Amino acid sequence: MTGTPAALLTLVLVLGASPVVMAGEFIRITPSVSGTTVHDSNLFSTASARQADLVARLSAGADGEYRSSIWALVGRCSFDAERFERHPELTTMNARRHGELGMTYAPTRRLTITAASDASGTQNPGELNRDTGLSFTRAAARHLAARGSIARRFDRETTATIGYAYASDSLLGSLDTRVQELRLAAEHRLSSRDTTRSSYRVQRFAFSGTEFEPSTTIAHTLSVGLTRSITRQTTVAIDAGPTVNGGSVSAEVMAGLQHHTTSFDYSVNYGRTQAIVLGLAGTAVTQSVTTTAAWALRRALQIRVSPAFYQTRLAFERADVGRVSIDVLRTLTPGVSLEFGFDSGIQHGTLHPTTEDAAILHRTTTIRIVASPPSGRTR
Repeated sequence: MTGTPAALLTLVLVLGASPVVMAGEFIRITPSVSGTTVHDSNLFSTASARQADLVARLSAGADGEYRSSIWALVGRCSFDAERFERHPELTTMNARRHGELGMTYAPTRRLTITAASDASGTQNPGELNRDTGLSFTRAAARHLAARGSIARRFDRETTATIGYAYASDSLLGSLDTRVQELRLAAEHRLSSRDTTRSSYRVQRFAFSGTEFEPSTTIAHTLSVGLTRSITRQTTVAIDAGPTVNGGSVSAEVMAGLQHHTTSFDYSVNYGRTQAIVLGLAGTAVTQSVTTTAAWALRRALQIRVSPAFYQTRLAFERADVGRVSIDVLRTLTPGVSLEFGFDSGIQHGTLHPTTEDAAILHRTTTIRIVASPPSGRTR
């Protein structure tokens, strides 16, 4: 992979300089390429006998966008190849892949139809546990999802929405999980500062595998929420309600605060909800507190700090995860940036009854250079 970055950079610049022209519409295509060096302190996410490695990663991808008066279509795809210095058997051209596609159709001001799908594949299953932050040892994992909605605006203040979503997650040699969701929601604007909403959601969770007995559970959630703009820069939102799953009742809560200025962004969010855990049957109850503080010290320098805490319970087991990440982005020239990242996390407890309850420490340090030409937009 040592001789390819210069050639890929040349290809990116050539493709980025060739926009597609269509009368009354526009298309934007932005290819990108990046090279990353990663130091991983715990490659297999184990509590003892931790093994570190230095990983060289080459990534290529593209973002695309098409818009007209009533249509909007956006897409993204990326592929990663990785080379491991101390574990050459893990070197692969198919380390990670991701694709997503979204569509919006608005034939009138009162009606909006949306649809989206995404697919991901990785050799690091922990990347798919976004709701729980849990770590897993290396294995092939896959995520597929599709969703759609129809929103009807009755007047300037009131909108009703019906939506459906499907998601499938699989871990090689373990369980496959499928989640289907039907959602009904209504939103009403009370004033220039306040918006209230209510929703009803029914979810069907299905678990299956070659060595597991198939099982299914259904959950019903009813929630109400309020968003209030305290100032032009600060907004708070809360949604809460009961969830009934298999005869048991629990609370679902989503709350957040966002503050935005030209040079500083801050957000803090709390969530309590049901989630699936990759490779395990049953729905887990997860609580999370996530915060992000971002500074734009100057146009060419951005800093982001993101602490997070997760607590997950499944049956009689519990796992706690604490994590903090620091990201620094420096724009070198238009279209070329240098990124530094540091992520440190610790996991206490386990959701596997047969696994030893011990702390898992994990730190990664990354240095990444990204080349992505200024995207062309033509009307």
